[in-house]
Order: sequence, then structure tokens, then C-alpha cells
Amino acid sequence: MTVDQLAAAIDAYTWLDTQIVVFGPGVFLAVGFQILWCLTWRTLDCLADAHDRINAARELLADTQPTDDTRPETDTQPRKENET
Repeated sequence: MTVDQLAAAIDAYTWLDTQIVVFGPGVFLAVGFQILWCLTWRTLDCLADAHDRINAARELLADTQPTDDTRPETDTQPRKENET
């Protein structure tokens, strides 16, 4: 850590300490809870969006019909005797 970085860190700590003295810890707690609240809802929105996308993909896959086998002689599994 250089001298300038140390001075910047000390200045930041001094500024924060002054803000806490002036405004009180309640303001910083309120701001912290507000940030946490917003991040929580943003995360939940992202999870809900991902859930919706997965469900949409599942519905698309469920709606698709397999195509007829145009070249049955290329099957790699042997055919059972009772199948037609």
C-alpha cells in the first residue's frame, strides 16, 4: 500500500466517522437496509424470470411432436420380434 493509498483510506474513514457523528447511526442503518431490500427484490425478480423462462422452454418442448423416421434401416438398436 502506497502512502497515497493509505492517506485516501484514512480520509475515507475520517469522512465516514464524521458522517456517523453528524447524522447518527440510524441513517446509515436505514440506508443499509434499503440497499439490502432492493438487492433482495432484484434477486427474487431474477429468479422468477429464470423460472418463467424454464417453464416457457418446457412448454415449447412439450408442444413439439417427433418427426417420422424416414430411414428406419439406420436404427442402431435391433428390432424386437413382436414389434411391427
